[in-house]
Amino acid sequence: MVCPYGEYNTIALEAAARSGMPLTMDLGDGDNTLADIGAMKRLIVTNNADVDQFARLIKEQRIGQALVVAHIDMDYLYDESLEQTSRNINALVQRIQSSGVNTVFLQAFSDPDSDGIAEQLYFPNRHLPVRRDLFNHVALLLRSQAEVKVYAWLPIMAYKANLPDEWYVKQWHKGIPKISKNWHLSPFNASARQFVGDIFEDLARYSDFNGILFHDDGILSDFEDVSTPTMTYTYGVRGLPAEFETIHASTELRMQWAQHKTELIGQFTDRITSRVKFYRPYIKTVRNLYAQPLLNKNSHEWYAQSFDAFMEHYDYIAV
Repeated sequence: MVCPYGEYNTIALEAAARSGMPLTMDLGDGDNTLADIGAMKRLIVTNNADVDQFARLIKEQRIGQALVVAHIDMDYLYDESLEQTSRNINALVQRIQSSGVNTVFLQAFSDPDSDGIAEQLYFPNRHLPVRRDLFNHVALLLRSQAEVKVYAWLPIMAYKANLPDEWYVKQWHKGIPKISKNWHLSPFNASARQFVGDIFEDLARYSDFNGILFHDDGILSDFEDVSTPTMTYTYGVRGLPAEFETIHASTELRMQWAQHKTELIGQFTDRITSRVKFYRPYIKTVRNLYAQPLLNKNSHEWYAQSFDAFMEHYDYIAV
């Protein structure tokens, strides 16, 4: 079975296999191995390639192609007037077409007060209000008319909803744990992880896109997260002391704590990615990284971010 435009998902592959077609073809770039036989990669040749361009395409297979990126804030496209929203979108597509970019990081959440926390979403979902079902429409126009890849830009932990206090990151403040001023959901809390995973899964079910950009909210300071699940994990799995004061009194223990928080956030986004790939198996991932973890190795402790750790979990890193 050959999938139209190379678009497929796990549901389609399973249905094809049940119908006697266990071998399918998509339009992913790269070499094939026996592991890819269920959905074989094939190169699409466009724009009347001449001999040199064709040779370069066969040789490079678009692997490792540099991303030339534009961040697009959907809140600037949105307008109460549908007509004005349409004009804004058309103007955007024209600008992207003439800009030379090949990739767009498109905001899939609404953050009108610019506090970095998602209050509403631009796609149907089971947990948060939908400001307007715009993401898939804009992504389709950008992909088909501007011929760019579109990555859905969503937070890892920063969601504003009426949720239990124990779901949130706790910060050590004046000798006691308090809800962090950022109001970020804790990646150590199973219910919070399920909530966020549901949102990404719904994005994949209702929208078509090429990848995910994990927002820059994925940080934990050297005073976070001291919630009960975190400290239980710290003690039970990582073998560190269960008391924040003991950890914080030691430079070595603080760095170990930062490293295990970094790895756990990476594992959390890996699980999110696997839920998205059920519907969009071909997507790539990008994670935002602050500059300080590159410039100052000690800042790993302050951010729970590490370039080396990110390289293990994501296809690209956006500094």
